[in-house]
Amino acid sequence: MDVIIGRFYTAPCLDELSISYCKKQESVPTLQGCASLRELRVFKCEGFVSILSGLESCTCLRFLRIQYCQNFRNLLDVLQSPVSLEGLRITDCPYLETIPSSDNLKSLSLLWIEKCNA
Repeated sequence: MDVIIGRFYTAPCLDELSISYCKKQESVPTLQGCASLRELRVFKCEGFVSILSGLESCTCLRFLRIQYCQNFRNLLDVLQSPVSLEGLRITDCPYLETIPSSDNLKSLSLLWIEKCNA
């Protein structure tokens, strides 16, 4: 699945990306070529553990949703990226380890974290 999905991560005009029901997908490969990406959704990807590099180049990213990803652990890259996130929603990710400081997220107006153990 990485090969199929990876082909779209260098699309400069891509503004929404939704990855759903990919049981073996462990991460979102680099997003460095997606400067126009406004919304990223990861939904019911059981093997999903983290978002890899490249969020810092998604300067238009406004909304990030990670929902029902049983093994998601790492939010650090998201909150340390200088992106202009307005909304962050993390739902039912029981293995989320920590929620680091959100000092870089000056535009954040919606933060929704539920059913996570962090």
